[in-house]
Order: sequence, then C-alpha cells, then structure tokens
Amino acid sequence: IKPSLVESKGGPLNPVPIDVYGLTVLENGDAFLVVEFQASHPLIVRVDKTGKQVLTKKITESARQIWISKIIPTADGKFLLIGHESLDALAMKIDALGNILWEKKEDRRQMELFVDGIVSKDGGFILVGNSGKYDLLHRGPSEVWVGKYDSEGERKLEKNFIGRYGSLAQSSDNRYTIVYDKGTSDSQDIWVESFSHNLEKLWESQILTVKRGFSNFKITALPNSSFIIAGDKEGKAYVVKISASGSNVWTFLEETIDRASSNYGLISLNSEVLIASSTYVPKDPKDIQQKIRVIKFAGN
Repeated sequence: IKPSLVESKGGPLNPVPIDVYGLTVLENGDAFLVVEFQASHPLIVRVDKTGKQVLTKKITESARQIWISKIIPTADGKFLLIGHESLDALAMKIDALGNILWEKKEDRRQMELFVDGIVSKDGGFILVGNSGKYDLLHRGPSEVWVGKYDSEGERKLEKNFIGRYGSLAQSSDNRYTIVYDKGTSDSQDIWVESFSHNLEKLWESQILTVKRGFSNFKITALPNSSFIIAGDKEGKAYVVKISASGSNVWTFLEETIDRASSNYGLISLNSEVLIASSTYVPKDPKDIQQKIRVIKFAGN
C-alpha cells in the first residue's frame, strides 16, 4: 500500500508505518481496507485480486479527526464504519468508492465510542458502544450498550450494563452474545451475556478474573450455536468454548509463550476456528522482535 497516492496540504505524505483498522473481501475478490498513515485520519484502500491498488481515498476532510474500530459489510453491498470522532461514537455508511452515504453520532456526555457490530438479519445493525470516563490505560467507570439500529442508523432498542469493551457474535438461532469486561481498574472480570433478537436477556456467565492485566476478549459463533472466546490470561493465550446455554465446555491456556498480545483476531470457518495474536520476543532492550501467531482449533 502506497501512502504517496494520497495528497496532503504539503504534498505527498511521507512514508510512515501503516495501521490497518478494518478489512473485508468483496464478492469479486477485491480487498477493502481502512488504513491509517496519519493519526486520526483514516483512508479507504481498495486492492483488486491481482494485488493492484485501485482506490485510495480519505474518509473525511483533514480538519476532522476520527478513529475507526471496524468495517462491516452491509446487506446492500455497502459498508458501515464504526468508531468515534472526538468524544462521540460514530457510525458512517459508505459505498465501494468511499463516498459517505450517511453518518450518525452519539453523545452521552462522556467518552463514547463504538467498539463492535454486526449486520442483523433484517438489514439493520447490532452495535456495541462504550460510554465512560476511563483514562488512556482503559481504567475508570464505564458503561456498555448493545443497540439495535435500522438500516439508516436510527436506534430502535438498547440494552445497558456496567462494563467496558465488548465483542459481539450472532448465533445460527438468531441470538446475540457479547463478551465484555466488568472491571474498572488494572484487573479484569470477563463475562458473557446472551440476548434474544429483541435484546431480551437470556443468560450470563463469568469467564475469567485476573488481578492485573488487559486483554480485549473476542467471540465468534459456531454452527451449533456454541461460542469460542479468546483473550489473554497473565500473558498467555486463553481460549474458552461456551455452550449455547452459557456453560463452559473446555478451556485452553497456552503455556509455551512468554508474552502474548492483548489483542486477538478471531474467525470461525464452519467447525474450525482461527485465532491470531502477536508475541513480543525481547532479545535485549534495543532489539525487540514481534511475531504473529495463528492457532487453529477444532470447534469440538
């Protein structure tokens, strides 16, 4: 990906590290990414199936500073970008050329951001948001909301509870299940809650408590309506399978890695699950290497 294809006021952007905040694949095989060459100024980049970069476009004008957490393909072939602008949660729908079709903001008088979301079967969206007063290290009081929005981004239903972060999955029987953290300090208290299609609570289950550490746990659904959850426990990859009723089926703790990443990528492929994370390998203070690890699990 070439940042020089995008012009800034002072000319082409200087080569800098690239952060990727979202990736999806189109039906024709093109890759559609949200990337960042400059802090808070994300771009849409489209790469065709031959590897050619065919589109690079700023999402907004340079005066606006936004952060995108995820790109979600919509039922009509467009894309929903979620994240925040300043202290407001932001949802923005764009087409395949990066044109903004509509955008919505939510201001609850604290720091608001959307952290995850999926397309509902009626063509709308289920979005997870955070509203809190936490600091840069994610400490402080916070509230999670799970909202049901129509195809134009108007909120129709909402469920609120104390917590932070949040990763969402939809099971084959049309239930929504979220994994999130009830902790407010350096410790974590990871829970899973399941809701019906109209956000009525079905069950909840505690997954893990740790006295110190941070990990943004992720969840994905399996075909039998069970779930795989992945995160970090004291620097080790921690994976749990939860049944459709919320009971623990099995737990996996990676004992061979010195230090795993606090962020994980998680995807289900029929009855198998792929989990990606990064591991830091410190040789000396001036030579710290980073390795990307992928673990494949059988869903059973």
